[in-house]
Amino acid sequence: MLELENKENRSNHVDYDKILAERRIDTAKIIEKPPIILSIKEVSPSGVSMKRIFTLGNFSTIIGKSKSRKTFLQSLFLAAIIKGSDYHEILKGELPENKKLCIYIDTEQGQWDSYNTIKRIEKMAGIKDNFIAYNLRIYEPLERCNIIEHIFKIQGDKIGFCVIDGIADLAFGINDENEATRIASMLLRLSRNCHISIVIHQNKNDNFATGHLGSSVMKKSEIVISVNKFDKDKSCSEVKCDFNRGPDFEPFLIRINSYGYPEIAELRKTFPAKQNYYEVEKEQDMPPF
Repeated sequence: MLELENKENRSNHVDYDKILAERRIDTAKIIEKPPIILSIKEVSPSGVSMKRIFTLGNFSTIIGKSKSRKTFLQSLFLAAIIKGSDYHEILKGELPENKKLCIYIDTEQGQWDSYNTIKRIEKMAGIKDNFIAYNLRIYEPLERCNIIEHIFKIQGDKIGFCVIDGIADLAFGINDENEATRIASMLLRLSRNCHISIVIHQNKNDNFATGHLGSSVMKKSEIVISVNKFDKDKSCSEVKCDFNRGPDFEPFLIRINSYGYPEIAELRKTFPAKQNYYEVEKEQDMPPF
């Protein structure tokens, strides 16, 4: 009863008129399209285009079965974004000048494996600047969340891209609806001025992320990308765009090269190019009323 009264007292001090005025959607005011920070080159009969993968102001989810090379895929994406240019002529990373800082948060691996993952990303990107990594494995779920909140409190204005490898480790239970709501709400709030990409396991019997937590983050994500071992060649993993608010990119394969680095092995659908230049994805016109 006391808790209910406290909530009512707090709500009485909230200026809801101010909130409504600030959050009103006014189409007379132009809203700029969020910057694309990672895109992928595709070739079609009409030419060469760059399909968006990540944009600022959103979060994304990478799902896959155990040992499907989810972390390797994140390493590939992160290296392209840190490098900030065409990566192997396929991926293109492009952070705004005031948002160059990239953060990697590992909640699963031990110190040695984390060290090797970060060392690999640095070598792939070719630079160490504007890249900070943390290992939070030893902490409890709520403390991990508090540490992440603190990172954004002190560095939030500079962060353009953040990877959380092991989002399930921020919750006390993946099938707890309250915990799923708490984590999804945190991601929506922290990603308002950057992009956060999370990793979560897939169920063994279907292609959905595990538990209520997986379902919640998939629904709120800008894009959901799955990565799983390729049936025809187990040395490769197939990367698919499962859900996307923008146009889907075509599936592609990744493999681990002789140096232990992930690379794109093959684009699954290719056509002779009619143009030899990049054509940035265009906004579709609104249909007439």
